[in-house]
Amino acid sequence: MQDERERQGPAKRHAFQPLLFATPRTLTFSPGSQETKAHPGDAARRRSESHVRLCVADVEAPAPSKLAGNVEWLEAQDLLDELCEDQLALSMKLACLERTALDLAEEGARAGAPLGATSAAVLRSLEARVSDLVDVRDALAVLHLAAVPCTVHPALLPDAPLAEYLRGAYAWLFAVLRALEHLALGLRAMQPDWATYRWRIEEAKNFHFDELETEIASCLDALQSRDRGVDAAVTALAAAFELVLDDARQLERRLDERFG
Repeated sequence: MQDERERQGPAKRHAFQPLLFATPRTLTFSPGSQETKAHPGDAARRRSESHVRLCVADVEAPAPSKLAGNVEWLEAQDLLDELCEDQLALSMKLACLERTALDLAEEGARAGAPLGATSAAVLRSLEARVSDLVDVRDALAVLHLAAVPCTVHPALLPDAPLAEYLRGAYAWLFAVLRALEHLALGLRAMQPDWATYRWRIEEAKNFHFDELETEIASCLDALQSRDRGVDAAVTALAAAFELVLDDARQLERRLDERFG
């Protein structure tokens, strides 16, 4: 039996023939009753041959689809997430400062002759500065909502002037808050340090990059003209930025005023 196997050669596990596909073209099935019918002139097919006829069709390579999400948009979203965290922290600190100003007024009222006319005027100025900070905080919240659409995300990339302005604005507001908190502690102890307060306010101004207004406007104009005519999302973002800029400049003017 071993001699008979050697004469027949090595046995094959499968009896099919490999089907070679043409790489630069696409193979498509062409089913049809006429093609599957046997004709008298056709040679007998072996069982190893396929009974499905294939035809080669010339087709163009599909154009690459546009990605729904862009890597740059992810960077813009990271910035927005960071600014939202700053918004939350700013709101919490403002609430604490408002509570401190209210406590100072209540302590003065309980003292009988409330701190004197000068101290009462100082407290009113402190409350006014807190109100100005709240206005800027609310304007920034409006801008955050206007920055949600993906069409405006190119204006919020990390190296964009608007992104630089917003990061600086939050740094400025936090520095002003620290200066007011330090002043409130001094008022409670009846020993306000006006020199330190003024120095901190002047240092904090360095983070308000209002000189970027022209660059930001140019960036938004370019984003507007790049799309189909007027984009409502870009228009809303530009209006929100103008609101932030107006409130921020008003805060800066108020901080230059003397307390009381």
